[in-house]
Amino acid sequence: MNLYEHTIIARQDTSPSELKQLTEKYSKIVEKNEGEVVKTENWGLLNLSYLIKKNKKRKLHSL
Repeated sequence: MNLYEHTIIARQDTSPSELKQLTEKYSKIVEKNEGEVVKTENWGLLNLSYLIKKNKKRKLHSL
């Protein structure tokens, strides 16, 4: 079985409940397409290497 990692990048002002909803949404998409989410990790607020829409920090969550 091949393992793939997906990372959700969210704005720094995203609330924990919104991040949970995003995680559930994308987990359902993976499962709908016969995939399996083995583990999720919240990487927290990190500095990015480059600006995304004029923001240097983003919240990251891995599926």
